[in-house]
Amino acid sequence: MSAPASLSSPFDFGGVFRNTFGTIGRNPAPLVVAAVTYGLIGTLISNVGQIWTGDRAFAPLQSFGVTEMIGLFGGLVISLFNFSAVPVVMADSKGEKATIAEALRAPLTVLLPALGLAVVSQIGITVGLILLIVPGVILALMWSVAVPSMYVERLGVLDALKRSTQLTGNHRGAIFGLMLVLGLISAGANLVLALPTGGLIPKGPDRYLWGALHSLFGALLSTIFAVGISQAYLELRRLKEGSGGETARVFE
Repeated sequence: MSAPASLSSPFDFGGVFRNTFGTIGRNPAPLVVAAVTYGLIGTLISNVGQIWTGDRAFAPLQSFGVTEMIGLFGGLVISLFNFSAVPVVMADSKGEKATIAEALRAPLTVLLPALGLAVVSQIGITVGLILLIVPGVILALMWSVAVPSMYVERLGVLDALKRSTQLTGNHRGAIFGLMLVLGLISAGANLVLALPTGGLIPKGPDRYLWGALHSLFGALLSTIFAVGISQAYLELRRLKEGSGGETARVFE
């Protein structure tokens, strides 16, 4: 086992960023198929659900409740895609290729814990954002690598959250920067599509068609975050434990 890296070692922001897009470029098939399978279903629920809610002209309080439930359900499905990206990233880190079947199977092997993790983290982060915003952001950063932690190390919900909290300690500023940059790239790409198609929530007679197109585009863009999360996990393992190859062996 290699010696642990120094606790003062900086988070390799550039390396994680390059590896994120490098992994996507080297593994388009499993990531795209998994994104369409899991991510598209989730984004369709969220995007088309928002259009449907607007069409029904609910009262403000009703609309808030319905929209939140649609968003929560869509988010649960989308969260499964984050697990699909983990075996792809782990295989790529060893110079290997994960198959489409491995990517599709990944969320199903930890389905109940994965859904539990999504529910607990979404509720915790949402409550934090509603209360003072900052606590929600802090929780999101603390728990940012809970998905790869759960899948790679076969942890339960609470242990995965604890593991993520431990790994992200002293590096949450860098993770915030990484998520911000990846988020701006995704938001910019979404805006390019939204401008000629009726806005972020399409209107007009073709609104459901454009909503479906937005959903497909959003699902494909979700690969950036999903892969970035797993790349950040690898980097944090290297910093905390000096484990490059060891991480891959745990995965096996």
